Amino acid sequence: MSASYGRLVSQPTSGSGCAVHADNGVCPSDQGAAAGSDPLGTIDADAGTSEVSGEFTQTTVQGSVIALSKLPPAKTIAQASPTCTVGAQPADNQVCSYDYCCAAASDTSTTGTCEPWIKKGSAACRPATGADYTAGIGCQDAAGSVHIPVCNRGNADSPSSGKLLIAGYTGALNAAGTSAVSSNLGAAPPEACLIDLAILPIPAGSCVDVDVARAAGGTLDGVSCASASDFANGNHAAMVNPPSPTTLPAALAKTYGASSYEQLGESDKSNNQSFVYSQLGTCSIYGVQPLPPTANMLTYKATCQPGYAPQWTQLTYSTSLPAGSEVIFAAGTAPALTDGSAGVFGDLMTIADAKTSGPDPAVCDAETPGCAKDLAAVLGPARFNPYLQLGIKQVAGTSLPTLKTWHVSYTCTPAS
Repeated sequence: MSASYGRLVSQPTSGSGCAVHADNGVCPSDQGAAAGSDPLGTIDADAGTSEVSGEFTQTTVQGSVIALSKLPPAKTIAQASPTCTVGAQPADNQVCSYDYCCAAASDTSTTGTCEPWIKKGSAACRPATGADYTAGIGCQDAAGSVHIPVCNRGNADSPSSGKLLIAGYTGALNAAGTSAVSSNLGAAPPEACLIDLAILPIPAGSCVDVDVARAAGGTLDGVSCASASDFANGNHAAMVNPPSPTTLPAALAKTYGASSYEQLGESDKSNNQSFVYSQLGTCSIYGVQPLPPTANMLTYKATCQPGYAPQWTQLTYSTSLPAGSEVIFAAGTAPALTDGSAGVFGDLMTIADAKTSGPDPAVCDAETPGCAKDLAAVLGPARFNPYLQLGIKQVAGTSLPTLKTWHVSYTCTPAS
């Protein structure tokens, strides 16, 4: 499970189970419990049609929030007076930043005090309509890596497209009390990260971890940062979804597809400022986490009698898709080397993308007329290679989708 880190404490629960199951429901001895390994299934077949099949189950892992154990350091509330105004982007701009909300004493109160969203008692917080992006107070762990929790405090999930910018500055935050609280801290931030919402959407009430070092190194799925040293070496101001125009650092312009950031739509743009506390220490799990994508790569070998050659033909599957989730199937093939082992695999080609709203349905099995995916058409001449690599990626929406079964088939035809 991927966690978001900040200076507030919560506790995740976890689940376990083997990632890939054989037909008898037993974990293969070389598989273990970790996802992403590469079991090799060798299928012996006579001339005619044979079938490669498998079954996959995923244990859902959810984050949960318990009592707040430690407040963020020093200055924590970006407001001009001790009293804040309840509501999305109030006209007087007496608002709370740092992933705090204006907690009111009653449903009819128009003023309140700033409280952390994840603190017990924050039920008094009223979410804005639609998506509402905030950033918790960032921290630097004992290894020197900076973590910034980015949250969606609205009552709707983020869109599943677009890129969300977290900009970093060496100066102080803008003061609340005027419209400056919604203004850019600088039109050309020297450091920044991008969250690709197509890969890592943020459900309502959830946070994601921007691990700057991993994102800069390309190992954090859905997040990119300009440099591993961003937001480090001294305390920094930060702003999520800053107003347009904001010039991106050159290292992120290619990822974004333009040199200037266009602000995403959100209900409350006055609570987007935050602070990165870069003294070394312990970063704690922060808030409820959306489930990270899970990926599995499986390799199959089609075997035919002498004088016959295999041809990969069809993929069918059955999934269960919670709202906003998807399961992506992709495949590539490789020739056999002289010693019988696999050669170099070609690029993975998308075979199906099962979504709650999309052309590929949740269930596309043998009983669904005309639904089977045509591997031969997608793979082209590569369909004649004996090795097939099947990549399966599950992307969470409100929860992680379940992949129940899949079937890959091939035929053995006379060799030319």
